[in-house]
Amino acid sequence: KDSVVNLALRFSTKGSVLIINRGKNPAKNYCQQIYENLSESKEIDEDLIKLSELICKEFDSEDFDLSKFLRKGIAYHHAGLPNNIRTEITKLFKNKKIRIISATTTLAEGVNTPATFVIVPSLTMDISSEGGSHYEPWPRLFFRNVAGRAGRALIENEGHVILIQGNKDLKDIIPYLKMGKENLEKVESCLDTLQVKLRDEKYSYKTNP
Repeated sequence: KDSVVNLALRFSTKGSVLIINRGKNPAKNYCQQIYENLSESKEIDEDLIKLSELICKEFDSEDFDLSKFLRKGIAYHHAGLPNNIRTEITKLFKNKKIRIISATTTLAEGVNTPATFVIVPSLTMDISSEGGSHYEPWPRLFFRNVAGRAGRALIENEGHVILIQGNKDLKDIIPYLKMGKENLEKVESCLDTLQVKLRDEKYSYKTNP
């Protein structure tokens, strides 16, 4: 089995597990592998059954993969799912009814979703554009945000972040592990950028015939 799958299965017996993937396909693939290596539960939580049935209706399929995964207490999460489904998945994860979520970076960018263990298989994210999609390195500030998901405030004393980088050069990873302010990228205000753009367009309009 993949090391990510092994770790997720092992840690799920000790707490909630959040896998942050670089794209939708890896998120779904890990969830499928975990599903195949989990035994069926004797009793399935009622809320998991309700969400599983809702997904079948939503996608008009009795055999939709996410619906099956939920019955084993696992799920994937990405921006392509309907908002109400994503909200329910997040809620059930916080209530410890879903043990493992395999998600894209959209979950890390949204509402706070703490987990006992956060697994990061890759420090890259899928960036879509008109010319297609490509992978870019995570900003170090984004990694800090992801790492901040590990540990539940007022509930657990500590959280764990597992970074899996294979043969990647250690010198490329160290900046992410140094959490001082001097190692973070400069933060630029989107509002300031927009104001400058609008100002430039305004003067450009005035000077053109």
